[in-house]
Amino acid sequence: MIFHLEHRDVGAETDITRIGAGWLLGMSILLLVAYPNLRNARRNLIFIVVALPLLSAGLIASAARGPLVSLAIALPLTLVWFAKQRSSGWVVAALLIGSCVAAFVYLRHVDPDKYNAKLSEMIELSSGQSASGSGVKRFVFYSKTLAAIPDNLWLGQGVGSWSMFYYGRDTRGYPHNLFLETTFEEGMVGELLLLGFLYLLAIATRRMLKTTKLQYGVIAGLLLYCVSVSMFSGDLDDNRILWLWAGITMAVCRNAYLESRRRSLLNRYAREVASPVPAVSSTNSIFAHPQVLES
Repeated sequence: MIFHLEHRDVGAETDITRIGAGWLLGMSILLLVAYPNLRNARRNLIFIVVALPLLSAGLIASAARGPLVSLAIALPLTLVWFAKQRSSGWVVAALLIGSCVAAFVYLRHVDPDKYNAKLSEMIELSSGQSASGSGVKRFVFYSKTLAAIPDNLWLGQGVGSWSMFYYGRDTRGYPHNLFLETTFEEGMVGELLLLGFLYLLAIATRRMLKTTKLQYGVIAGLLLYCVSVSMFSGDLDDNRILWLWAGITMAVCRNAYLESRRRSLLNRYAREVASPVPAVSSTNSIFAHPQVLES
């Protein structure tokens, strides 16, 4: 990603953007800084100091703005609210900022046209000015899709119908926004089902974090990151990483529930064993009444 940019300039549009690689690198950064990969705290910090600059430089080299923006949203929330590991937050922030700046300076020197164009487009879009590039194309996708949704509000226009609507041909096309695509093709019924699934997943994750005392807080950050990236690129099928982490999250939630139930039963059994057995008086004992024994 960093040292072989020339191999990424041979495409039809010489586009150096690698959204999939940026997505994976963003997840790697979250797993690196928000989960204790090593049991020893000092060694884990050294591991972060060594690996974080390389992963950050790779993320910048991917030129994927969706994963970069999504990481800027998910990482602070993960470190502050979700994750149990918070002691090295200032080290992570300093390394991230320094690595991103150094990587961008290096990559702009290697390929100034592409990276300057990406930076200029982000600045213009953030300031509300007109710009050209993939970011502007996405805004056109969003506006035209929103305008067409009311035509088939509840049931949508059918799976895979967006390319026919926008391009007039049956190809794999999508508006680069998971919620807009679902609403356009499956209508409000499909959108409500998707939102309901994500809501139930969030509730289960919250209960799991409470049960495990934030041990798997990085999972909440990864889910937030994947949902955020799906707002910038990909379609219902292309966002398979989101469904992967949804499945992993449900498995972890189930394991956490079974483990908490096991501990609860063990504690209850221990209390029952430890509690003294009340003495039985001879007058109340069944052995004091021969007729009871005979019956």
